[in-house]
Amino acid sequence: MRPRPRTLLIAAGLLVLALIAGALIAVHILLKPARFTALLESAASSAGLALRLQQPASFELFPRPALALAGFSLSVSGHGTPLLSAARGRLRVPWRAMLGGTPTITRLELDAPRLDLGELGRYVATLPTGRAPFLPRIGAGIRLRDGSVINQGRMLLTAVSLDTGPLAPGRPFILRFAARDSHGAALALTLDALPRSTPTLVSLQPLTLRGSGHTPVRFALDGSAGWLGGSRFNLHLAGRFTDAGATSRTLDLQLGDDGVAPMQARIAINGSGEKLQASLQPSALLAWWATLRDSAANAPLTLPPLTAAAEIRHYQVGGVSIEGLSVSSDPAAAGSAVPARAASTRAR
Repeated sequence: MRPRPRTLLIAAGLLVLALIAGALIAVHILLKPARFTALLESAASSAGLALRLQQPASFELFPRPALALAGFSLSVSGHGTPLLSAARGRLRVPWRAMLGGTPTITRLELDAPRLDLGELGRYVATLPTGRAPFLPRIGAGIRLRDGSVINQGRMLLTAVSLDTGPLAPGRPFILRFAARDSHGAALALTLDALPRSTPTLVSLQPLTLRGSGHTPVRFALDGSAGWLGGSRFNLHLAGRFTDAGATSRTLDLQLGDDGVAPMQARIAINGSGEKLQASLQPSALLAWWATLRDSAANAPLTLPPLTAAAEIRHYQVGGVSIEGLSVSSDPAAAGSAVPARAASTRAR
């Protein structure tokens, strides 16, 4: 190759490299990762949360533009324990953001997230009761991988994965969830709903739940859910579930909080030769369970705080058979001594 053409090729190559470097610098200047970091911090602050990053956010351009987060955590303001933390995260942004447009986020992706249910409960308790309902918008969905859920330092769920589609009023919303419990059993859940939003109500109607769990249990439920603002919400689900013995039962579940009285739950289960009806306050039941778990071994045993009635004409599991069992309880009428009556029970 003659000197002149070779020199031109070298000059052209250097020019291309310079243009690429200039384009990358221009894109970085236009994107300004600090804009998106400020957006996240502002959104977290307005929700009563504190956002922390171990490293400054940086941009990834390929295969799609995204804001990369390394070691971030969300904490309730004034609390040292993170409510949500993740080793890595990505916030997908639209291409128009590369031209200096409004910083918007279309999709959230988290690797190895960790959710603390205790901190979540404390955060929910700080929410104002008169808060108007609003439907959070998710442009392109959320993806979580290899997550975990803990409560009071105890691992509840591992291998958590979550995928959602876009969330917007009048647009079908799908959520898929999978995890393993503390015994390693697989759990799966699919939610399919149509979100609706008004100034006084955010609802998911119709709402469909399909899933499977430990033992194994499979269920298919339909109903609706609504949020009226603050802590006021309601949930109604009805359908069928089957257990390991392939026995099918109907389930009717109602859960509601009017913002004044504690949350109330009502459950009705009906099967072949079985009937159960119960009403309870989940907060009181959890407090009873915590007291029972943490009390000394010689502490008096108390029955759970629930009003219930159960009838079993015939039930058999393994080598045990129960016939003609009737049990009822009413803590409000009997105080801590919950009466139970059994009629013509027989076990083999």
